[in-house]
Amino acid sequence: MRATLMGKDPARPKSERFSYIALMTILFTGQFIAIFDISVANVLLPTIQGQFDVTSALGGLVVTAYSATYAGTVILAGRLSDSYGFSRIYLWGVGIFGVASLGCAFAPGFSSLVIFRAIQGVGAGLLFPQVLAGVQGSIPPSWRGVATGIFGVILGAGSTLGQLGGALLSEVDFLGSGWRLAFLINGPTCAAILVGGYFLFAKPTKEKLRFLDIRGAILSCVSLGSFVLAIAFLGAKQEPWLWISLLFSSLVLAILFWCHENHVWMRGKDSIIRKELLRNRMFIRGICITFAFFVTQVPFYVVLTQAIQVGTNSSPLESAALYAPLGIAFIVASSVAGRVRSSLNALLSFFAASVLALTFLCLTAIPIKDISAANLNCVALMTIIGLAGGCIAPSIVRLTLSGIESEYAGSASGLVAMTQQLANSVGTATMALLFALNFGSVGPLGDLRGNLITLALTALGVAVLVGFTHLAIRRAGA
Repeated sequence: MRATLMGKDPARPKSERFSYIALMTILFTGQFIAIFDISVANVLLPTIQGQFDVTSALGGLVVTAYSATYAGTVILAGRLSDSYGFSRIYLWGVGIFGVASLGCAFAPGFSSLVIFRAIQGVGAGLLFPQVLAGVQGSIPPSWRGVATGIFGVILGAGSTLGQLGGALLSEVDFLGSGWRLAFLINGPTCAAILVGGYFLFAKPTKEKLRFLDIRGAILSCVSLGSFVLAIAFLGAKQEPWLWISLLFSSLVLAILFWCHENHVWMRGKDSIIRKELLRNRMFIRGICITFAFFVTQVPFYVVLTQAIQVGTNSSPLESAALYAPLGIAFIVASSVAGRVRSSLNALLSFFAASVLALTFLCLTAIPIKDISAANLNCVALMTIIGLAGGCIAPSIVRLTLSGIESEYAGSASGLVAMTQQLANSVGTATMALLFALNFGSVGPLGDLRGNLITLALTALGVAVLVGFTHLAIRRAGA
């Protein structure tokens, strides 16, 4: 069941357009704060570790707790959307996120901060899939290109402004709040979203509630959360027994989850992962492309920030300044790509991914000590990376969700959001390990070159996958 818009009157097109714009504003504001908090925590981590006097390995729990609960919640959130309506789950997610943010802002100790970050991740995991579910289910097809373009804009703006915002907050001490201000501002923002959503969203239609697979939800949440924790601890070079035990637990739970889902399908019940989605070849291709692409995004930002700060002793603000041209280019490209005809999405993504791979290779020619916002070559390459990423992000979202019926929009959006988060976690851990192994060496993979070559190969993989998808679309249309 899906929510409808209040005031929707076919005889009043202006009122209807206003309703669509208001709906997108409410949804995309929630998307922004969920992404912003991922990036801002990465930049503020050294400051938080210093205040609570914890090691860098332990301090990483501030980021890991959020990522683990976020990844573990998104599939369940998508399924809840299909059963209870996207608006209800979205507002619950925003409310949990806002309360947990205030808990983070006033956390008296490190343990309480980690707990509130975990709860914050649950809120983000609940709200994020509802953004695409709302677009797919309540926005007319003629508006969806623009909406997915805005979705791509927010992906870039949230990550970039999170880097810049975290850097600024590390320099500014507003009324003695320091890093806590980054979480404090979420309170009034979430309150505004809740008020707007209360008046904008109508109550979902009264229908018989569908079967909710509680056992499958628990297995998927714990399995995904354990996997993200294992990858994070591996990237932080924790004790092997810790991440190996988590990885093994995740594998066992994943096998149990798959067996359980097959049992639910055989009984003819609705499962956490809809069987209809697994039969959709275009959706499966889109999920693979989404994973490969997002490995090249946030992990690149994280490792480049680390390389600049370690290699040049730059301040967080100086390192974050390099992302300004990338962020602006990403926003501009996303807004334009969202207006491209849907039939050209695969072709646009193919060329953009090829350019992205070439640009990562060009960046290997610049030593770490010369990477800065004052280097025009760096600025030019970062701008190209932003343009390429901005073309790809909304295009692959449209490609992945094309042909998905509104009945399955919540589940599909949950799987897309889960894929993005897994790509972020796996990519960040991999990039951190590569950088730790190669930093200071002079070989062909020395310093940041190993990371950039890996990113280039991944981007090339995106181009290949999209190329095959484009050919499949052409054959289907022939």
